Amino acid sequence: NGFAKAISYALQETKKYPEETRAKLLELNQVYGSSREMGKQMREVADERKTTQKPVLHVQINFHPDEKLSQAQAETVIDSILKDIGIKKDNHQYVVVQHKDKAHDHYHVVANRVGLDGELLNDHRIKDRLQVACDKVEKEQDLRQTQNRTVTYDPSQERGFRYATAGERQINKQQKQNKPVRDKNSKIMEQTNEIRDQLQIVLSTKKMDSPEKLKAELAKRGVDVQFSENKKGISGISFKKDNISVKGSAIDYKWSDLSKVLEKNKDKAEELTKVEPQASKPTLAAKKKGLQRERL
Repeated sequence: NGFAKAISYALQETKKYPEETRAKLLELNQVYGSSREMGKQMREVADERKTTQKPVLHVQINFHPDEKLSQAQAETVIDSILKDIGIKKDNHQYVVVQHKDKAHDHYHVVANRVGLDGELLNDHRIKDRLQVACDKVEKEQDLRQTQNRTVTYDPSQERGFRYATAGERQINKQQKQNKPVRDKNSKIMEQTNEIRDQLQIVLSTKKMDSPEKLKAELAKRGVDVQFSENKKGISGISFKKDNISVKGSAIDYKWSDLSKVLEKNKDKAEELTKVEPQASKPTLAAKKKGLQRERL
């Protein structure tokens, strides 16, 4: 049962966290009981609409890392967000769970796309719609504004939102890459930030133009590099320092981004090689003049 599995995951039933970081059930709507029982109730409603292939909706809601919401605040803003993306209290089954295992709290919502009325919730561009709903509630409830959203609430636009420009996306990307990694485990946080710092130093060298050079240079700095590959070649990258491993994507340096930097450096190096001044060849007149001097 996909519903039961998603709810169990949200509740972190297979994880053994201490009390202070354990997942907290925030809200149940139109369901009750254990994760298995809730999953069964959702499945019964979903099965009423025979043509629906993917009735499970699982989204994550994040706010500014420094925003600390009370339970009452969290319930209010999450209800507003869910309403904006089409999930209605009187028509949809859903579960809201607060996760506290990361540096900042976040919320998981598992919902049934099939409503009690039998209609199917449209999930087209649901991630973009979720960003707009979160941005909207932050502005309306005077919460800290989350940076680096790719689409934001904008009531001045006819459609009520706008996408970030190419320039804004580039700035957001640079800010994310320079932002310290946060983790409740201080050792993990320290080593992860150290890995990213060393990577940025190495990438600032224009001669860094191949995966082999990248791996060798980081090894000198105590960082082990592991590449994952598929039929087309390198498809991913991860780093390890002092027995702490981190994926490139976790520090905002996916292999797809790193490979572009290496390729760019390689192209620049080739261009410089092409335009390097070559020693000028002596003209015919100069050659004759040289021969005349030799005869003298």
